[in-house]
Parts: sequence; C-alpha cells; structure tokens
Amino acid sequence: MRVHRTSLFVILLTILACNAKVKTTDNCGDGFLDPGEACDGSALTVQDCSDLGYYSQSAPLTCRADCTIDDTVCTDRCGDTTIQTNFGEQCDGNNLDGKTCELLGLRGGTLACDQYCRFDSSGCEEQAVCGDGQVQAPLEACDGTDLQDNTCEGLGYYGGTLACDDDCRFDETACATFGRCGDGDLQRMYGEQCEGADLDGQTCEDLGYYGGILLCDTACRFDESNCAAVGRCGDEIIQENHAETCDGTNLGGDTCESLGYHGGELSCNAGCTLDLADCEAHGACGDGFIQMTEFEECETGNLMGHTCLTLGYHGGELLCDAECRLDVSLCEAAGRCGDGAIQASFAEQCDGASLGGATCLTLGYYGGQLACGPACTLDVTNCATYGRCGDGVIQSARGEGCDGADLNDFTCESFGMTGTLVCSASCILDTSGCH
Repeated sequence: MRVHRTSLFVILLTILACNAKVKTTDNCGDGFLDPGEACDGSALTVQDCSDLGYYSQSAPLTCRADCTIDDTVCTDRCGDTTIQTNFGEQCDGNNLDGKTCELLGLRGGTLACDQYCRFDSSGCEEQAVCGDGQVQAPLEACDGTDLQDNTCEGLGYYGGTLACDDDCRFDETACATFGRCGDGDLQRMYGEQCEGADLDGQTCEDLGYYGGILLCDTACRFDESNCAAVGRCGDEIIQENHAETCDGTNLGGDTCESLGYHGGELSCNAGCTLDLADCEAHGACGDGFIQMTEFEECETGNLMGHTCLTLGYHGGELLCDAECRLDVSLCEAAGRCGDGAIQASFAEQCDGASLGGATCLTLGYYGGQLACGPACTLDVTNCATYGRCGDGVIQSARGEGCDGADLNDFTCESFGMTGTLVCSASCILDTSGCH
C-alpha cells in the first residue's frame, strides 16, 4: 500500500513538471550564435573571406546589426563574372573570355563555364581526353607526369611536390602542406608579415604611424597606405598636430638665425623636434651671456656697469631691449648734452646749434661768431677776437676811453683837477672823483 502511494506521488510530480512552460528566444544582438544567424557581435560562423569563396580581403570581417556578415571587405570570387586569371580562373559565368569550342580546337559545339570557373567542354563535338599524356590547354592543366614545367613554387607555394590528378588538374595537396600567401595561415618563416585579416597583432601605431587602418596586401606584406595618409615621424612632413616641429630634412623654413641664435647648424632629431645644440653653442640674446662679438651690449640684469649717467645723460633708468642692445629711452627723457635741447637746470648754456638766443653782441662783444662747446657751455673764443668793454684792452675805434684799470694814462690832473680818476662800466673815463 505504501508503494502504491509513492508511485502516485511520482506520477503527480511528473505531470506537473510536464506542464511547466520553458521559453527560449533567439535574440540577434545577444552575442550568441543562434540557429539561422551567420554571426552575432564578435561571434562569426566563418573566419575570413576565403571561407565565403572570395580570393581577396581588405579588412577583418564584421557582423551587421541584422546578424548577417558584412562581406563588403571581400573582393574577387568565382561567380562575380570577372575572370581572375591570377587565381586560376578560365571563365566566369557567361564570360568565356571570347573562347569557343572551335578556338580551343574541339570543333563545334557549345562551350560553357563550370562552378569552379573552368571551361566545361562537355558540349563540344570533341573532348579533351585526360590521361592520354597530352596536355590540351586550357582545358587541361596537366596530364599524367606532364606538368608543363609547373611547380609548387611556380603556383605561389613555399615548397612541395606538384602532381596531376585524374581530372588533369593540378593536385596541390603536397604543395599546401608548405603553405602559401593567401591560405589563411601566417607563415613568418617565409617572410609573411600578415595573412588576410591576420595582422599578427600589429597596427599602424605599432609601425610608428600616428593612426590609420593597417591592411594586408596580396603578397602577405603590410599595406601601410592608409597609415601613411595619417603620417608618421620620418615621412618628411611636419605634423604639428602631433607636436612635430620638423621632420628629417624638413625644418619648416627655420634656421638658427630665424630662431634668434647668432649662428649654428639647425637639425632635426629622431623624435621630429628641432635639435638646437649647435645653435646654442653660438649663443643667443637672452641666454645670460653677453656676446660682444655679436654686438650684444647687455643681457637682462647685466648692463655691463652702464647707467644713464655713464652714457652722458642727466638721469633716468637704463634698460636692456629684446635684441640685447642698451635701451636709453628713459635716459633720453632726462636729457643730455648733445640732444639739441638746453637743460638749464643741469647748467647747460647751449646745445649744439641751439644757443638760447645768445650772440657775441648780446654778450657784450663787438662782433664775432658765438659757438657751443662740447660741455654745452657757450664758446666765446671767436667773439673775444672782436673785443668788448671789460676785456682790459682799450678799443678806441669802439669809443672806449678806458678799460678797467687802464685809464689810457689819464689822471684827474690831466683835466686840471685833483682826486681819483676811474673807468666806468661802459669804458668811459669817470671824473666824478676829481675836484
């Protein structure tokens, strides 16, 4: 009885379990390959374009949003109506490359193209007989041991022994064990840099470029054309947006002199920045050293002991300009002897041609040419040759009766008087002291 109850309990659980609803969904975009999906995210049902029947590939395969493979990066295939002879095609679809049964020496009939893009001569009146030891090109690639001097290497493989199969086509099985460019396997030992979408982990940046998309060419060598469009240090083009200031022999028109140095040979270093070492050896204004051979007069903070006063100015502040020449603009504001302006406050009587309106006559001389001396004081040398009242010399022609202590031998007695005769300030005898 206990067994019977147990059996009923098990049956009941089984029924309940069978009634439980389990929901499964196939979601494109969940990253998992579901039935009917060719891809989902990074999950692909194929590895490269060769799996899709294409001969060439320009970039890695990707998955579209609808979980179909984006094969726009794939090119050249049997079935595209274009004959790729470099991939062994003789025809493609209805494109027979102008060939007919007659042109192939098979009399009349209808020539066709098979699914492998090889001529199908089954509709011709005569057939190429495979196995007769005679190669009938282009229908037969070989016949028996006659390989038409072809080898595995000649077909692009890295080695192996070529054979002929029962259909008079090359048997490349032994060749394939050595590999070839385009077989999907990267053979570094044969100098391959890449293989289709396999770039061996390399990018444009790894090759020294600033960016771009690295590709693989048909010779399994890197195609750097897209990288080169972005540029790199060493391409002789200055990429300022990548902090290059030069590139190789391209210095952007700069020289040591244009950069403010006194000389030297400017060059570009391996990092595409200007190498100033030789320029710096020749010095520059602003380097803290006064190069007098380069006509520097000062450096910031070093005026070689000069001041406005030592340069002959009456005052002001001496500075050093951007070309390491003395800047006397503030000195000039204070003036100096020789600037053409008379600074009376600094005991200047004249300056250059400016005599302040003075002449020999205004100074009391009887004539002459007044001049200004190097210390900005009046030079009366030429005036003195014309004389004046007070010079101790009696100019009778100028109406002088005396001059200073020289009374021309006159006394009060000369006039019948006694007393003291003197000479007036206008060089006239003064008898007011006579009586």
